[in-house]
Amino acid sequence: AGQRAGLDHPQLLEFTADAAYRAGSVDRALALIDQALTEVGHGGALERRAMYLARRATYLRDLGRDDEGIAVLEQAVQLLPPDLPSQTGAHVLAALARAMLRIEHLERAGDYAQRALNAARAVGALEEQLDAQITLGHPMVEAGNVEASLALVRDAGDAALGAGLMLIATRAFVNLSDLLLALSRYEDAAATADEGVAIAERAGLMRTVGAFLRGNKVEALLRSGRWEEAMASAEPGPDAEGVFAGTLLLLRAELHALAGRHAAARDDLGEARRQLRHSSAAQFVLPLAAVEGELARADGALEAAAVLLDRALADGGAGPRYQWPLRSLGMRVEAERSLRASDGRSAPASEADACGPALLEAAEATPVQTAADRGHRALVRAEFARIQSGDTTPAWQDAVAACREMHEPFLIAYASFRNAEALSAGGNASAATTAAAEALQLAQQMGAEPLSEDIKALVRRARLRIESGAPTGVADPPPSSEDGTDRFGLTAREREVLHLVADGRSNSEIAQELFISRKTASVHVSNILAKLGVSTRVQAAALAHRQGLVRSAADAGT
Repeated sequence: AGQRAGLDHPQLLEFTADAAYRAGSVDRALALIDQALTEVGHGGALERRAMYLARRATYLRDLGRDDEGIAVLEQAVQLLPPDLPSQTGAHVLAALARAMLRIEHLERAGDYAQRALNAARAVGALEEQLDAQITLGHPMVEAGNVEASLALVRDAGDAALGAGLMLIATRAFVNLSDLLLALSRYEDAAATADEGVAIAERAGLMRTVGAFLRGNKVEALLRSGRWEEAMASAEPGPDAEGVFAGTLLLLRAELHALAGRHAAARDDLGEARRQLRHSSAAQFVLPLAAVEGELARADGALEAAAVLLDRALADGGAGPRYQWPLRSLGMRVEAERSLRASDGRSAPASEADACGPALLEAAEATPVQTAADRGHRALVRAEFARIQSGDTTPAWQDAVAACREMHEPFLIAYASFRNAEALSAGGNASAATTAAAEALQLAQQMGAEPLSEDIKALVRRARLRIESGAPTGVADPPPSSEDGTDRFGLTAREREVLHLVADGRSNSEIAQELFISRKTASVHVSNILAKLGVSTRVQAAALAHRQGLVRSAADAGT
């Protein structure tokens, strides 16, 4: 058909590449456009060569090769006269703006998008005009023009749909749902992604751009605590290789990690890394590090987690949106390292104590633009308070309030758990019970098993009474003499008593369980406190759980 229409061979290759791309064969599309570029040669028409280069850059970026794609686009820009507006010039500039947006260079993205918009308007190129308009929405949000930005992107999508520009319309809904995610408007983000999916299905784009829409919906469901729905929406589909498949795999890995399914998380994370191995975009690089860091933290590999997170943030090129989750996780790791050193009664200050102030300083220097940024900053400050001596309750109460503004149930549950812990340590059992009850309810509703177990352990050791009757586990067999209690010099009987203390038992209950007198139980508890270097039984229980000296009911069942 192309030959009958008078198309030459490079043009046939171009259209075949487009068909391959829409079918999800991005590698094949890249090979075809490279062949077209070879046939056109350096002596071909500059505008035609520039258009092929722009197409090649798109394929490279969709394979996660962002740096290569940007270099190709800059090469294309050099081919065109800078002061002579053309549709090709507008197209290349709009593509370069998109590329800068992905790697979080919002100022440059806005500059290229505005240049593309001006050129497109000058020559009446509607497709390029709408494309540039969509990209401009992101710098506008950063500048604080939120509602105007959302309206701009929505209008571009509607106009593209009316003009039959289906790829541009689909991209508008990708960007609009992404902006809503950044603003913590998760219900709107999920609904907008669904609108875009309907367009992508009509246009035959579900294997490529449609994967981004699916990803945005999954993230909206994940952040809003609807994890079962999120996992169902993230089921593997016929997504194209590269960033398309990688987007959903990364979200699946995060869901598995937070739910405690660590083996599944590692499987998806490994495949996500393979798909995204060439990408330098912060939207992939930093979340990958966050999931890997959380898995390391959950496994107790705190030093490895700290190094991994620090390395991911070292580049400094990412915007605040993707930095903040790593900063709050990084400070949590440092707090846990500090507590571990304190539990071991290390004489010198722990490395975490030395790193904490530097991490706090870096966090305080990071821009805060959204409710999510503010929530993570509050978490950073509260985790830092755990490293310091004194009452951490005010910091965790601030964190709970900030996390509520984020509308993320998982972070609300985590902050409430830590708040309950601080309130309990301060002797405010009533307020601690209220905070723990909310945290446990949220964690169980989501299926956040590791967090649920941490909350149950707090309820047991602090002897909180949650009216809902949430299960808190039963006493396990006492740990063997081969566990870490040996380094504290505990006797076999003291290990038995410690286990019951950690389960929230009173001295009378301990005496009854072990068939000893209440006075003997009291003496054992006093000796345990002295050997562990703590002053209260709640602190002893917390230390025992942190150090793995006792096991939860779930662990025993496993």
